[in-house]
Amino acid sequence: MRTAVTNDDFTITELQLKAKKDSKIHRKVYHAYFTAWPDRAIPDTPDSMIRFLREVDKWSEQADVKGPKLIHCSAGIGRTGTFITIDINIKRYISEQTVDIYQTVEELRKHRISMIQGHQQYLYCFTVLKALIERL
Repeated sequence: MRTAVTNDDFTITELQLKAKKDSKIHRKVYHAYFTAWPDRAIPDTPDSMIRFLREVDKWSEQADVKGPKLIHCSAGIGRTGTFITIDINIKRYISEQTVDIYQTVEELRKHRISMIQGHQQYLYCFTVLKALIERL
């Protein structure tokens, strides 16, 4: 295990996993832990989330990660849904110059009910996306 990045808001750790039966089979996994997000609430500003999103994207690109990101919080719906909604929409904005938070949440809820818990997290998506778009 190697801690690659650590600060007040998040930690990114590189893990090396090896198969029990054959140690020649191994895989690197990057674990990104966003510590600045209180359970059942939102961060005070969009800044820490923006730094976290950028760092996760940077590590994904540098590591040449194949496959999807695995996103999870304690219940797997509130913070998870908020992060995924922001991530999908900023990528959509970069490629199509449009965002659709409502449609994204509706689509996510087809796969997992209650993605994004309450109006605070929903509004936080708008806050972070607005700040991100203004910085592009």
